[in-house]
Amino acid sequence: MLKSKKITASISDIDKIKDLMLSAFPDDELTPFKIMFDKTDLEGYDFLAFYNEDDEFCGIAYVASKDDLAFLFWLAVNENQRGNGIGSQILTELNKIYDGYRIILDIERINDTAPNNAQRIRRKNFYYRNGFTESSLKYNLFNVEYEILINKDDVGRDEFENLYSYILDEKLNIKFLD
Repeated sequence: MLKSKKITASISDIDKIKDLMLSAFPDDELTPFKIMFDKTDLEGYDFLAFYNEDDEFCGIAYVASKDDLAFLFWLAVNENQRGNGIGSQILTELNKIYDGYRIILDIERINDTAPNNAQRIRRKNFYYRNGFTESSLKYNLFNVEYEILINKDDVGRDEFENLYSYILDEKLNIKFLD
């Protein structure tokens, strides 16, 4: 069973958390750590570190919520912990924490010509195994095509745009795809 701790400036594993984020996400998809970290003092933002029963740091999740939507912005598992069900355990914990919310996340769309297409397929299958399904939304942002996965019901364009704007404090020019 995993336990979560809110990530604050005083958390002992801050360097491990930063290293995990830098290794797990492409530079062009990684919102600056300081911007996201600073928001954790605000209502509706949770930056969480996850630990196993031996108190070993296993992974992170960053979630922003508004109304009945919770956007799983980042989920990453330590490389030496991958393949042991930690990601699934984190999602189980998030479902408990955000009970009553529709949890959404975005993933890069499957694209046979993408150099990381095999990774995209594995990622999508991981979320499917953990109860997420495709939503009706696909979009392009900064020349990257994404699709939205959701744990229940669906999400509309306006709801998604409002949540995304809330998270980033600005209205983005999201181009929805058919």
